[in-house]
Amino acid sequence: MFSVAFLVTFLCSSILAPARNTNAETVTESSSASGYTLSLSATPVVNLNVGVLEVPVMTVGVGTVSTSTTAPGGYKLYLSMAGTSNDLRRTGSDVDTISATTGTMADSSALGIGEWGYAIPSTTPNISATDFDTSYDIMESAYPSSKGFAAPPISTATAQLVTFTEGPNEKDGDNPIPDDIDVYYGINADNATPLGTYTNSVLFTAVADSAQTAGATVSPTSASAAGGDTITVTSTLFSTSTIDANIYMLTNTAFQDVSANPSHISNYSSMQMTGCTQSSSTPVAYTGCVTPANDEGEDYYVYMDVPRYEKRYNADFTYESAGPTFWNITTMQEMTNTICSSVTAPTDSSITTIADTKAKYDAATSGSVVPQRTLIDSRGSEPKSYTIRKLADGRCWMTDNLRLKNYTLKASDSNVTSDGFVVPNQASGTSYNTSYVFDSGSTDYGVYYSWYAATAGAGMQSQTGDTSTSVCPKGWRLPKGGSSGEFQTLYNEYKGSTGTESSTNMQNINGPNLKLAGYRSGSSTSDASTRGNYWSSTAYPINYVYFLYLDSSSVGPAYGDLKYYGFTVRCIDVN
Repeated sequence: MFSVAFLVTFLCSSILAPARNTNAETVTESSSASGYTLSLSATPVVNLNVGVLEVPVMTVGVGTVSTSTTAPGGYKLYLSMAGTSNDLRRTGSDVDTISATTGTMADSSALGIGEWGYAIPSTTPNISATDFDTSYDIMESAYPSSKGFAAPPISTATAQLVTFTEGPNEKDGDNPIPDDIDVYYGINADNATPLGTYTNSVLFTAVADSAQTAGATVSPTSASAAGGDTITVTSTLFSTSTIDANIYMLTNTAFQDVSANPSHISNYSSMQMTGCTQSSSTPVAYTGCVTPANDEGEDYYVYMDVPRYEKRYNADFTYESAGPTFWNITTMQEMTNTICSSVTAPTDSSITTIADTKAKYDAATSGSVVPQRTLIDSRGSEPKSYTIRKLADGRCWMTDNLRLKNYTLKASDSNVTSDGFVVPNQASGTSYNTSYVFDSGSTDYGVYYSWYAATAGAGMQSQTGDTSTSVCPKGWRLPKGGSSGEFQTLYNEYKGSTGTESSTNMQNINGPNLKLAGYRSGSSTSDASTRGNYWSSTAYPINYVYFLYLDSSSVGPAYGDLKYYGFTVRCIDVN
């Protein structure tokens, strides 16, 4: 992408003032990015001479802007003032001005007395949407006062005159034929306007490239995942003035999102780089951009958004590997206590605002959100995905019911010390030391496991106390039961003032999300949708084991029941 700009000094003489010829300041810029050319020229001085009249007079002059390019994407032409004022100021005076009209291209207006503006006939090819009239004439008297004019924006904004053309200008030999656009300037003055020469400078800028998102360069091209490094970003845009640009560090997914719909950039405010200072205009470059901490992956883009010219620039960037974190792991098996400890738990059970990306988490006040990820359990021929959250008890929990079946556990991927335990497909029964497993057929309800199956064969009928193995993924285990167990601790955080409130809190879809999946007894499923039963790792006198019970009006975090029942399973991070 490249651009050129041409600065026109606009001169007008008020009533009774003689015509003045003044050398106009002319600035031309060009770039040959990607081998394309772009040229721009304009009538350097436009004089509007107002004679001696006793009534208001509309005076109109015209200048021509010529643009040509070999870029296959064509160009856009913009107009603005070169400075921060769009009034015409009388030479030698700090107070005498002719004000710009309040009209715009989309809503032009007739010039009031003591106002000026610009206009382009609405029949001009490729012109942006306007309500200008079809034609304007140069007349020194009796000019139609109904003609609509617009105020040129000041230098921090632009008016787009010509739209993105379909292709480069037609050629005469080897050179493109310039597109000529007539720009009319009008003044409505009367004898109350002080005598003198009133001037200001209008800036035309042509911007062209072969694609909406164009390349940029960055130096250096990588930074540490911890952030805090500084980089220089250089675009292929040329400008005569300071350009407001927003520079972001975006993941590949985020970059594709804003490339398809640039308005989405507001979603990534937490990834905007700070400290960026424009150090060059030819081309526009920014130095001192501080990289944010990002460890969601290694493929990034530096993305420069220039709202003024509706242009975006990008460059590849790499973060050095930060190792596994809560925000970049993808499987359940990668979870560790260190990773879980790296994010802050919500301060209490009433906080249910989910932060499912690092950007959302970093943007929030500490403890004001629930950190959440969706991770894949890599086991089985059809690996399952599970939502995991750090809850108010300070632990990372699965907030979906386990759905593993028909799989032989391995120490490399499961909460076991050796390979070989088989989690069967469909089975049921009432024997204590048998691996009974039954799929509910519901993603919400998951799979029912006998305690022997849930503990990967450690939960024998004679077992008392805690078991150390389970059907959970590696890095996870069954919660401990009883009055001092982890189900009890979770309940203590989420219990309400009544049993019904406690049940509602424990079932909160943005909290523990416990389900009333019922249970399996022999060959039948009971109480589905009316009660929930979740195995712990803790047995007490022979035949019994602690579990968490809940229904629509109560929660029992340390209930006990027979080991051969088929209950559901939630896993907690290993610590």
